[in-house]
Amino acid sequence: AMLAVPLGELELSALMGPDVDLAALNGPARSVVSGPAEAIDRLAASLDGMGVATRRLRTSHAFHSAMMEPILDDFRAAVEAVALHAPDRAYLSNRSGTWIATEEATDPGYWADHVRNPVRFGAALEALAADPDLILLEVGPGTALASLARQHPEVGPAGRTVLSTAGEGTEATDAALALAGAVGRLWLAGLVIDWTAYEGGETRRRVPLPTYPFERQRFWIEPKQMAAAVPAGPRDVRAWLHRPVWTEAPAGSPRALAERWLLLLDDLGVGAALARRLEDAGCTVTTVTAGFGFEALGERAFAARPGSLNDAKAVSAALGEEVPDAIVHLWSLGRPDAYVGLELPRGVDALATVAQALGGRESNEFEIAWIASHAFPVLPGEPVVAERAAAVGLLKVTPQEMPHVATRAIDVAEGEDAEALAERLFAEFRTAPSGLPVALRGEKRFEQGFAPVASRGAGEAPALRFRDGGVYLVTGGLGRVGGLIAEQIARRAPGAKLALTARTPLPPRRQWDAATDPETIARIERVRALEALGAEVLVLVADAGDHAATSKALAAARAAFGPLHGVVHAAGQVRRGVGPLLELGPDDAMAQLEPKLGGLMILDELTGEDPLDFVLAVSSLAGVLGGLDFAAYAAANASLDAYAQERSRQGAPFLSIDWDGFRFDPTQPATRGFLGISPDEGRAVLALLEETAALPQILVATGDLSARVDQWLRRKAEPVGTTAARGGHARPASQGAYVAPQGEVETRIADLWSELLGIAEIGRFDNFFELGGDSLLAIQVAARLKKAGLDVTAQQLLSAPTIAELARALGAPGILGAPAVSAAAIAEAAGGVVAEEAAAAPARP
Repeated sequence: AMLAVPLGELELSALMGPDVDLAALNGPARSVVSGPAEAIDRLAASLDGMGVATRRLRTSHAFHSAMMEPILDDFRAAVEAVALHAPDRAYLSNRSGTWIATEEATDPGYWADHVRNPVRFGAALEALAADPDLILLEVGPGTALASLARQHPEVGPAGRTVLSTAGEGTEATDAALALAGAVGRLWLAGLVIDWTAYEGGETRRRVPLPTYPFERQRFWIEPKQMAAAVPAGPRDVRAWLHRPVWTEAPAGSPRALAERWLLLLDDLGVGAALARRLEDAGCTVTTVTAGFGFEALGERAFAARPGSLNDAKAVSAALGEEVPDAIVHLWSLGRPDAYVGLELPRGVDALATVAQALGGRESNEFEIAWIASHAFPVLPGEPVVAERAAAVGLLKVTPQEMPHVATRAIDVAEGEDAEALAERLFAEFRTAPSGLPVALRGEKRFEQGFAPVASRGAGEAPALRFRDGGVYLVTGGLGRVGGLIAEQIARRAPGAKLALTARTPLPPRRQWDAATDPETIARIERVRALEALGAEVLVLVADAGDHAATSKALAAARAAFGPLHGVVHAAGQVRRGVGPLLELGPDDAMAQLEPKLGGLMILDELTGEDPLDFVLAVSSLAGVLGGLDFAAYAAANASLDAYAQERSRQGAPFLSIDWDGFRFDPTQPATRGFLGISPDEGRAVLALLEETAALPQILVATGDLSARVDQWLRRKAEPVGTTAARGGHARPASQGAYVAPQGEVETRIADLWSELLGIAEIGRFDNFFELGGDSLLAIQVAARLKKAGLDVTAQQLLSAPTIAELARALGAPGILGAPAVSAAAIAEAAGGVVAEEAAAAPARP
């Protein structure tokens, strides 16, 4: 019998009995033993008791053991009968683990010894790894050797290319197809292919085909419908970097003043003054005061608990059919420390409940205006309240999910005269919202924008600085984004000491080679890759939002490595709180905020005595652009950015990076809707930050940021119906056979899609995204369908992308059998996801 054991030669030799031999040494911790079945069974039982997983090999003999000795003389004699010649090319001997010598290759005794002694494949792999440009190709019917090579620390974790002519998957593959795939991958890896030899023996025949009939059908690519162009070569990573800026800007275009107003009154008198000004203008005003429960205080005056959905619904019910045209939220006015512990209920929670209570009335278009102080650092030295700024992210998502709701965020200076401020707000409400945050400072009006990030000048401190042998803590360090940053530290800081925290532990190191769970294997490989780069790695278990667990992890890191020189906060919630705004529960926003903002606050408190060069918060562009299903996620990232702004103002080396989506799967193509950041591009961004002056917030946007702001915040997308005005074109043949819509609901949906997409005829099984739709067009479709009497959301269209599926989701009768579309395909077509948090696959700008 033969037994595979995940231990090295020294460890295993001490445990083997006298009847058991080492048969193969395939890597530092991958061995095979051989011998009598009874002895192998005893060893397997002993190792199992020690927690070491083993595997019996399916074999006919105990090869490379003493049990082969009876045939060695006969085998040697058989080899002696063959003419042996010196090798005409170099190869590695599995007998010695090094390059073959002529005297060995021509010695029959060498070949007999090979049958008896261990196979040293691991040593041979190390010899191959000495050549950094070598590509490893397994030629044969299987993939076992390629698999062993990928697991060897000098090969797979080091990023070497390893291929097999039998294909790379586990399923049976056509031999010719597998070979073609291997040749293609070799060519991609830079190998020069002899195509004449590869295609030798094939017969070419010309097949006459009809010329193109001039049917005068238009097959067009509209620039305005392209979120970004697919790159043809390396992208300019430096052009991705932006920073938020505030510039003076005139008010928007004039518009008629809304008639019915609902004001959530502050304690400073601004709301009361605004109510009087609106009433003087002939408007109907209803007020809500923050209280301890719903209460009617007068004909048009109520009290409600901030953040209570029941109280918000009670106010909505009391209003009856008099739904407000405009809602002004003033509960976020006041000093930063005025409402310790109440910022979230009075801010982001209250806005969410207002949208949920009133946003379901799709027939009514209205606006939500959030008036706050200390939400943005508009002028130098202004303090920011991070919990308050969470509302900004939610406000950006609200109109994306509810097209009939407009929002605006207005930051005002603390201490301004209530009557004067109310007059300024009254004037602002007589103009259309721009979609971007606005700040009022005295008579000046500022609007947020974004500017490119320049290289640092002489004497300016860099945004990131790594020390040789430095000590770094990375929360979420076993995740893909956290792992990428940890890898960059290991590359840029030789001898770095990395403390990585995660919510779930890794198995004991002795069990790593026996791991079967793909995610566990990926996390183990990240640690091995860091160690291969020369870093010392300590993996610690801690939930980022748990103060006690984080404190314990930091103590362990300092005990092992000493004081910290840098902190990377990459931990976050993957699934909880990601979903439509109308379905968010009372704790969903906190589920996102606790590990992100709460975790950063805990780290800030516990690392105050460490000589930190930087504290890097991993944020998301969702905090700037929003995204379908991302209300809570956007709120958490907006608050993370604000905290970095505030701590930077106080002189601490804080930096928040708002990453665009990542594309970790190398087989995932860059599409027009999702140009994700590749790992190499992520490393390039981090390298650029060493050349960039220290800033509190940097945006990393792969597409045209200005165009995306116009599309998702300013809502300057091409109006519905303009494509149809240019003339409809024929339905793409790629959608398969045309099946006509059935019933009134399917027909109405098909007519709207045809008008929006400019396609003359759309079938009931045609896919919205494959026809050219995207998540922004989905919002427009939802809005138009609602006006037509069909209660549909953009989220429903994302999950039901064919007319038949959408009609069934709306409860209309139909025929089952629409082609299945994967969630991943829907997500990519709709705009991609943050790769680290892709479980729910919502659509992003």
